[in-house]
Amino acid sequence: MYADKEAGCQVWHICTGVTKVAKARHSFLCAAGTIFSEKKGVCDWWYNVQC
Repeated sequence: MYADKEAGCQVWHICTGVTKVAKARHSFLCAAGTIFSEKKGVCDWWYNVQC
């Protein structure tokens, strides 16, 4: 899991292996006022996270 720094960490992605060669990226949006914490692996209030 990783935060999308270009989106101000409000969007985060997880990559999964579809096959040995193919990968799929799934994107998620944090709720208003929150951004993704790579350290905690969850969306947290913006003032608790350093993007």
